[in-house]
Amino acid sequence: MTGGRSVPLADRTLQLPLAEIGDETFRNINVLRGILRGDLVAQPALDISAASFTAFMRAAEAIGANETFDPYETADNFLLGAFLICDTMVTAYLGLLPAVDDPIVLTTMSGLLTTRAAHAAIIRQLLYRRSTAVPGLLTLTQKISNYRDRLSGAGGRDQGIAPSTVSGLAVSNLTMADRSGEAFGRTGPQVLNILYGSASAVTRGGFFPQGAGGSITTSAAN
Repeated sequence: MTGGRSVPLADRTLQLPLAEIGDETFRNINVLRGILRGDLVAQPALDISAASFTAFMRAAEAIGANETFDPYETADNFLLGAFLICDTMVTAYLGLLPAVDDPIVLTTMSGLLTTRAAHAAIIRQLLYRRSTAVPGLLTLTQKISNYRDRLSGAGGRDQGIAPSTVSGLAVSNLTMADRSGEAFGRTGPQVLNILYGSASAVTRGGFFPQGAGGSITTSAAN
């Protein structure tokens, strides 16, 4: 794995929920390993360095062509990086569920999806609260969201956190859901479009410089 380091978090209202997300994610991975058993694949090369995030943010036009983005530099940057990944993982889990025919595994995967969705909502809420002091965060989440949507070719299956107006009233957007209140799902190849940073059918790139492992390794052609 390339990249990753501790983040300066002086505020305990950030420290505690992010530590909870980290702990539960670690336990989620152990559950997945138990489900996969003999189908486990080796961990692919993973690049979560500032360079990978910078490439994504430049392509999303969230930063300038000569600017850099280090998700480990500040709390706000870390939350934006987490926003990029966590929302994507929710759509990935939901997209996987229709392919699960074992009822026991389906129950477990549904539970994991619920946890991932809660994590994503926590990240979105933390960003929304901090946007009071840093309004630009709302714009950045929308740029990230728009780019994820363009990459995956999902057509309106992504949202930032900026408030909207419903029946004349301003409402927040802390959950990424459609007009029926249902979460968005993506196919495996569509998820790889985001993680590879390409709207084309490719087998590597972005956060996976050598490609993903398992049976789905090629992104969709969008």
